Amino acid sequence: MRIVVPTDFSQLSKIAVRYAISFAHQTGSQIILIHFLPPLGPSLGTASTDELKKEMAEEAEMKMQELLEELQEKEIIMEPQYAYGVSLEDELQTFITTHNIDLVIMGSKGASGLKKVILGSSTVSVINHCSVPIIIVPECAVIGKIEYLVYASDFKNLRAEVARVIPYARYLNVAIKIIHVQQPNDPTQSETDNLIAEIKQEFDFDRIQWETLNGKNVVQSIEAFTEVQEAELLIMFTHATNFLEQLFSKSFTREVAWRSTTPMLVINNR
Repeated sequence: MRIVVPTDFSQLSKIAVRYAISFAHQTGSQIILIHFLPPLGPSLGTASTDELKKEMAEEAEMKMQELLEELQEKEIIMEPQYAYGVSLEDELQTFITTHNIDLVIMGSKGASGLKKVILGSSTVSVINHCSVPIIIVPECAVIGKIEYLVYASDFKNLRAEVARVIPYARYLNVAIKIIHVQQPNDPTQSETDNLIAEIKQEFDFDRIQWETLNGKNVVQSIEAFTEVQEAELLIMFTHATNFLEQLFSKSFTREVAWRSTTPMLVINNR
C-alpha cells in the first residue's frame, strides 16, 4: 500500500506523519511525504521567479530533512516529494493518479477543529474529489496499534461497503466491528444475522462482528460506543451526506472525546 501524507511541517501535520508511520508498521506500507509550494507569477518585486522558486525549494528540502531526522524512522520507507499548486485538492488528486497512491492521511485540529476540517471548503473538496480513502487524524489522537475497525453502518449498501472495508482489515490483520443504531424499519435480528453470515462467506472473511446500538440520537449513540470502547479507527462513507452533516452540525456542539482522539477513515462512495 502506498500512502501519501501532505505536510506543511507544522506540529499538526507531524501528528499525521507519526500516525502514518504507525499504520505503515502494521501494514508494511510505503509513505510519501508531500509538501505543496505556492506557485509564483512571472515576477515578484526585484527577484526573479526562478530565484524565488529555488529559495523556496531549498527551504522546503531543509525542513523536510529536519522532519525526517526528527522522526528517526529506519524501518519504513519515506519518500519526500514536492509540488506546486494553489488548489490542494486538484494537485493532490493529480499526484494520487500519477503515483498510484492507495491512501491519504491528513491531520485535523481538535474537536471543534475537526468540525471545521470536515466541513471546511478545502478539506471537503479534498474528500469529495479524492479518488482514494482518507484518514483524518485529530491533533489529540492516541497513536498505536489498531486492534479492530469500527464501521458505523446505516444499512444502506452494507454488502458493498463491507467489501471495501475488508481489505483494510486484512492489511491490518484485525476484525471489523459493525455498529448500527436501531431504527424503526430495520430488518429483524435473524435477517441481520443471515446477511452477516452471507457476507462472511461471500468474502471469505469471518472476523466480522455486529452490534446494534439503542438510542434516539444516532450521533450520541455512536459517540458513546466509541468512547467506551476506545475505538482506534472509525470508518465512514461519504455517500451518507446527511449523517456527516448531522455529525458535525452547529447544533451538535459538545466537544466529545471521540471527536478529538479517534481517527476517521473516510471512504468516498461516489
